[in-house]
Amino acid sequence: FKSYITSDESIVLDCRVEREDNVLPMIPAGGTISGMMGKKGVL
Repeated sequence: FKSYITSDESIVLDCRVEREDNVLPMIPAGGTISGMMGKKGVL
């Protein structure tokens, strides 16, 4: 991850998570960033 963060190039990171895990922020399908779901200020 350090090389991704420090790189000046664009990077695609494909991560698989358990279905039960919440990945925040969550945005409803077809929604915008203003429709973000989750506790405000908690990431």
